[in-house]
Amino acid sequence: MCIRDRYQRRVHGILMSNKAKVVKRIKTFGKKKNALAVATIEEGHGNIRVNGTPIQLVEPAGLRTKLYEPVLILGGERFKNLNIRVKVRGGGQTAQIYAIRQAICKGIVAFNQKYVDEETKRNIKAVSYTHLTLPTNREV
Repeated sequence: MCIRDRYQRRVHGILMSNKAKVVKRIKTFGKKKNALAVATIEEGHGNIRVNGTPIQLVEPAGLRTKLYEPVLILGGERFKNLNIRVKVRGGGQTAQIYAIRQAICKGIVAFNQKYVDEETKRNIKAVSYTHLTLPTNREV
């Protein structure tokens, strides 16, 4: 076997490289009390999944609107080319919802900083942090 054959192959008469395609991917986390959510954001088709289930099926239904807030506030056009997968564990239902929301917001900011441009990141950060962060005891 030639060294060249190890790194290249022929498919239908076309010489193809075995090198993997570069995937734009970001991992961020969100915490609330004992709940920890890890969000993986990558280029895709606009799918948002939480622990493997679509965001439309997340329970409890009353808190589901809290998960939609990043999408509603930042606009659906920012999410249409991104796949978001979130794994969450620990804490109660409400704490998990807030941890998921924080992980998604931080992930969108980080993705735009790394792969888009700084100005877009600043705009998203200003909007998301003013509307989606929880007030502290000093602000109440």
